[in-house]
Parts: sequence; structure tokens; C-alpha cells
Amino acid sequence: MAARRAWILALALASSSALARAHPNYVQCDRTGSGSGDDVMTKSSIMGVTPTDTTLMTASSTTYAPGDSVTVTLSGLSSGAFVHTSAGTPATISGFTAKTCTGTSLQYKSSSVSSTETLTWTAPSDLTGVATIEISAGTASGYGQIKRHTLTLTRAAAAACAANERVSAGACASCAAGTTRAAGDDPYAGDTTCAATLCAANQRVSGNACVSCGAGTTNAAGDDASGSDTTCDATLCATNEYVSGNACASCATGTTNAAGDDASGVDTTCDGSLCASDQRVSGNA
Repeated sequence: MAARRAWILALALASSSALARAHPNYVQCDRTGSGSGDDVMTKSSIMGVTPTDTTLMTASSTTYAPGDSVTVTLSGLSSGAFVHTSAGTPATISGFTAKTCTGTSLQYKSSSVSSTETLTWTAPSDLTGVATIEISAGTASGYGQIKRHTLTLTRAAAAACAANERVSAGACASCAAGTTRAAGDDPYAGDTTCAATLCAANQRVSGNACVSCGAGTTNAAGDDASGSDTTCDATLCATNEYVSGNACASCATGTTNAAGDDASGVDTTCDGSLCASDQRVSGNA
């Protein structure tokens, strides 16, 4: 009977003496057998028979970088088989059925499996926390002994980010204008941020860079270069001071000037002091 030729894999038994029939589709997204809660890749006995751990897969590469594709060749397969991946995106093998899984992937075929199949697996674009992945395969004929194999692929080392680069989704990205970061971030160690450049005293922000204030103007330290442009404040001269070369200078003896001359502008002058009636000049007073 066709039902008796179906492949047995990881079924939960109602009791140790009960004979149950299983199929590759009973393997779940977490590699457990339907209802059993046991990992079919590590379980020591399946349906009362010890599985055979053997080589069923070879890979075109044992390392991967973001978005890389790896070709996995499966050989020595029997009439039924399943393939499970712990991360990434595998293409569904022709004739196999893919289950709906989150994070992992599971595909199976219950009968008429070719002895050799090819799987194309694509690595995630963000490999943060994905240091290794496991590709697992199991195969058997009818009620025969299960052969299984777990192939481990390893994340390739990534070049550290350069100066003024940050980590975003597992890759190095340029810092935004007006921000900086030291070189050396590990792209696989999680996202990082760049620090805003703060202008020094007597500097202002222009086009996300710190530039010196114009002559006769000042500004307190701390303007954020990652933000919008800022301005410096004009220096206003005190009473009896005048503007000379964009600086405030004291009026000469015998002259005066009201406070408020703008040192960022043109030169100004002080006014001579005029004596009142019945006064004379003595020593500029």
C-alpha cells in the first residue's frame, strides 16, 4: 500500500508500544516532530530506531557575507526528505513543499525524491546576531532508518567601519553632515551612532560645519553643527568707546561717545567735549 511506503519521521507516539506513521511534513519549523517536542536532528531514537548521522550535504562555501548566495548539494537522498534552515532565505527545491515559518525555514517532500537535489540559500542582509546558521536535512525510505545531517555555515569576518562611519543594519554607513565617529566599529556588533560636532567659542554653524565668527562678532561655544546654520552676535562698544578696525577702543582724552557702537560695522569716532559757559579747557578737561 502507498500509505505503508510513506516515510516515517519524528511522530509523537500515543504510547511506546503504539505503532504510528509519520511523514516529512510532520517536522515543524523548530525541527521538532509533530506533538513530540523533540529535535529530530538530536533525538537518539525515532520510532524505536537509532537515526544515522551521515554526510548528506556539501556547500559551495562554508562562510557567508550579507546577501551572499550559497549552493548546497544534497545527495544520497531516499524517497522522502526534509530540509530546514535556521536563518536566511532558501529557494524551495522543485517538487518540495515549503511550510510557513517565521525566522526559520522548512520544506519537505514525502515521496519520489531524487537521490540528488540542489538548494540555493541566501544570507540575510543584516547579519547582526547571525554568527552561524544551520542547514539540516533528513531522509528515509518507507519505515526505514532515518539518515540525517546538519551543515553549519559561518559568518565571514567583516571589515571595521572607517572614520566618520556608523553601523546601520549590519553595514557601515556614512555619518550625517555635522557629525563624526572614530573608526573601528564592528558591523556585526549592533547599530551605532555618530556624535554631533559642537562648535568652539566664537564659531558659528554654516552648512553643517563650524566657521569662525566675522570680525567684530562673538558666539558662545556649543552650537550643534548637525543642525541648522547659526549666527554670531555683534560686539557693542561701551560708553566712551568707538569702533576701530572691528574692535572697541577707548575714546581719546577730552572726547566722549555714547554706548552701542557696532564693532562688526564701519569705524566710528568719539565727539569732542564742549565746555559750558564760564569754563575753560585744562588738561583735556
